[in-house]
Amino acid sequence: MPSRAINRYIENKVISVDTCSCEIACFETSCSRMNNPSLSMECSNGLMTDRFFRFRKSRPGPEEALVQTFLHQLKSKLTGRYFVLREPALTSGYPDIVLCKIKNINLPYNSERTLLTHKHIRIMHHLHHIRGARIEQLSDSLASSPRIVSRLISDLLHLGLATEKGGYIRPASLDRLFTLSRIISIEAKVGAWRKAIEQAVLNKWFASHSYVLIPNQSNIREIAIAASQYGVGVIVAQENDHYTLSEPRTSKLPVSYASWLFNEWALRQCWKGT
Repeated sequence: MPSRAINRYIENKVISVDTCSCEIACFETSCSRMNNPSLSMECSNGLMTDRFFRFRKSRPGPEEALVQTFLHQLKSKLTGRYFVLREPALTSGYPDIVLCKIKNINLPYNSERTLLTHKHIRIMHHLHHIRGARIEQLSDSLASSPRIVSRLISDLLHLGLATEKGGYIRPASLDRLFTLSRIISIEAKVGAWRKAIEQAVLNKWFASHSYVLIPNQSNIREIAIAASQYGVGVIVAQENDHYTLSEPRTSKLPVSYASWLFNEWALRQCWKGT
């Protein structure tokens, strides 16, 4: 059974979706080679920033070695188009690995969409969640002035990301807005597997799939049972390979506002690579 410590941690952890500053670390695929069915990865050092994300340099140690070995092995196993991101700093913590799978690289995108801000993304997510509303309703639910909401909606209408009829605003089709078919978070721990599960549970607020990555050990079945109680999957690292011991419960994307931030970041990288 899961420990009481895990239960207390999850119950007491407060996640503020609206104030999230989603920071992505410095490990990603090369967008210019996304058509290659095998995973192609590049690593850059130091800090990089754009409108949405900061990139943080990884820290050396046993867990970093575990992650690097896993990613090296992953190259030959993943099929499709993926971005690989390291240690994004979210309000819920720092997931070690986030895999973003692209389902439509040809989604309409242009330079104007790169100017979208966190406020635009927040309204897009809210519109998708409630299926539509009037400006006054959006202003009340988002605690923002009608003037600001009207300006943001005007930008979304201009880009074709929303429609308006009789003063009622609806989001565009999700197929036009969202390009990610999976957001997979992976939390790596050499020891302290309970803490890995705690973080993996928190990662579910943005991910469609949440895993822990741990070395093979004698109590691996106990760990898998504990993780399954919270819908978390388990990946077991071995000396020359890894395998999935148990699958997580999946969530339909977009799960939250943070899912949209990953989506817009991925779209921007694809657009830059064209």
